Amino acid sequence: MEEKKPNVWKRVAIILIVLLVLQSIFVIWIFNIGSSVQRKENDCGISCDNDGYFYYYDVYDEICYCMNGNGDEVRKFIVK
Repeated sequence: MEEKKPNVWKRVAIILIVLLVLQSIFVIWIFNIGSSVQRKENDCGISCDNDGYFYYYDVYDEICYCMNGNGDEVRKFIVK
């Protein structure tokens, strides 16, 4: 009687499909984080530039600092 050999290629295909799905989810997640940070920084820049100030956006604390030409902090606010 002939012994059945396991279909290794089916296991490899399933593993590769799972890895592809996980990679796609990771890329979408990273893109959403990056676009959120970019949007908040743009909001910070628009708010400070309208008043003629320079700005610095702290990514970790999500705080926008508006500074005058001397580097003195004029205003700071949380960007939501």
